[in-house]
Amino acid sequence: MLNASLAAALGVLAALALWQLYRKSRDPYGLFHLELNTPPAQWLNMGLWRDENEDSDFTRACEALALKVARAAHCVPGGRVLAPDVGHACGDSLLLHLTGADLPQPASLTGITSLSVQHDRARSRVKATGTSIPVELFVGDAIYRRGERHPFAPGHERSYTSILAIDCAYHFDTRNIFLQQAFVGLAPGGYVSLADLAVDPLPPFLVRVLLSVLVGVRLANMCTPHDYAATLRQIGYVDVQVEDISAQVFPGFISFLQSKGGAWKVFALMPTLWTRWGGRFVLVSARKPS
Repeated sequence: MLNASLAAALGVLAALALWQLYRKSRDPYGLFHLELNTPPAQWLNMGLWRDENEDSDFTRACEALALKVARAAHCVPGGRVLAPDVGHACGDSLLLHLTGADLPQPASLTGITSLSVQHDRARSRVKATGTSIPVELFVGDAIYRRGERHPFAPGHERSYTSILAIDCAYHFDTRNIFLQQAFVGLAPGGYVSLADLAVDPLPPFLVRVLLSVLVGVRLANMCTPHDYAATLRQIGYVDVQVEDISAQVFPGFISFLQSKGGAWKVFALMPTLWTRWGGRFVLVSARKPS
């Protein structure tokens, strides 16, 4: 039989999971995150925080995480960069490559998001920069399926020098398929880099199911950092790095959400429970052999 503390924890997880299902049925991401940002920013990730006790800025933290992922992807001047799925959300990470002084300007920039409302905002904001860099934005799933207009469709093979996924790959159906398609899409010597979730050690199956609903991590994508690295090597990647940056992400993000009060304080329970059950936030990078 379950002991009392485990039963209580499962009860809390189940209640929050039901609430999360209800919320997602009404607004799967959408634009709810805008109130967390300092205008005109529209970032959507958990951020990289210097200190959970300081007067932290969500916009600054999100930009810091995006820069860390981009640097791990070894973005180069004149490169061909792909930022998939909700990794580019309303376009802030795209603007970082187009107008920021902290990253080398690419020769081309490609993005894809599954949400039309975010795609439209990103397209409008990119256009407003007046950039001469070719930018191609897609609406669709991160996983390519035959016949779709997609960055991984035939013709894009061996094309990208850097592929980035910021705080989104745990949603993919599945992450492994994405990593396989990214391997084909990368130019020889190109890098894939992800800010992603992992679990170490894996919790009991029932807890995994509840966490899957609560946090939005597909069951197939729940893996340990060790297994994550092993999968990359099995696909054919080299120079595989999986760095645990949980301490730079969760405390600051949770503290920030709690400071917002109201529904955000309830939302903070999700990353809190994730960490309590062994959840990690990892920076992943790997290279396609030359």
